Amino acid sequence: MFHPKKIVTVLGITALMLGPVSLPSFDLGSGPAYANNGKGGGGGNGGGGGNGGGGGKGGEKSGGKSKERAGGNGGGNAAEKSVARGAPANAKPKAATAPVEEGEVVFAARDLGNMNGAMNANVNAVLAHIRNGNFNGPVGAVAGLVAADARAGDLDSADVLDRADIWQGYRTELEAALGPNYQEVLGSYAEDQAAYAAYQQAFADWSARDEIYQAALLNPALTEDEVAALNPGPAPEPVLFEPDPVLDDLIARTPVVEEPSPDEIDLVNAVSDAEEAVLALWNKNPGDADGLSPEEEALLEQLRARFSDADLEVIAAASGS
Repeated sequence: MFHPKKIVTVLGITALMLGPVSLPSFDLGSGPAYANNGKGGGGGNGGGGGNGGGGGKGGEKSGGKSKERAGGNGGGNAAEKSVARGAPANAKPKAATAPVEEGEVVFAARDLGNMNGAMNANVNAVLAHIRNGNFNGPVGAVAGLVAADARAGDLDSADVLDRADIWQGYRTELEAALGPNYQEVLGSYAEDQAAYAAYQQAFADWSARDEIYQAALLNPALTEDEVAALNPGPAPEPVLFEPDPVLDDLIARTPVVEEPSPDEIDLVNAVSDAEEAVLALWNKNPGDADGLSPEEEALLEQLRARFSDADLEVIAAASGS
């Protein structure tokens, strides 16, 4: 049986090749938080009105440009002045945050829950778990995931499972039509069909040679020995075969895709088991009874994407692949 949560094509293996995923960045250097902090600003006790234009104690504590601009404008620009206070002229420009694509799942620390440790574990911690065969806890579960990925190598997990499903469906159809011994029935039919095809070919070859022999018998220019050398001998023993339309139809519906080997199925099922282990352990998992939720897919992708190509080579070696 295959696991209910099948791996998507990019998750099985290709997701390993993704680059690091950017986490969201929170800008605490500007905005209302700073504006509320500058109680002096152009306000103070003067308010730009009759008692000194934003002077007083509030103006002194706000300092800098707030104090310079207080005269004449009064309290009209408190937010502007406090932002200027929060972003001095010599401040380095803030790095641009990578845009989030529509539908992309971005996790905050609280969303990751117990997977925070796994998301931040270095490759040495993961390797230690693999070498010790310890796949418990979040880091151990991720170690099991990347080890299973490494053993699966270049196998396209989704493709293997899809092909296995196709062949399983075909075998179910055969059993329904021919019974549990359908392999013996089809095997015997194929042998009889092959024997009949071989007879037809042998008879065609004999007929061609016999035609030459019959012509030689009528040729006076040939000696008796020359004619005898052309004798094809007796015709091949006839082989009887009765085509079966039901069996022929079943054989014609044989899947065109190659059936995956038991080893291939075991490898991709191990990947699926490792994914299930990670998701079952995740204490913030929103869950989805109908398959992988977007959050589950994103978590698996991002856990895999943490490792560089060099990391993956070391992991593959430690996993015995």
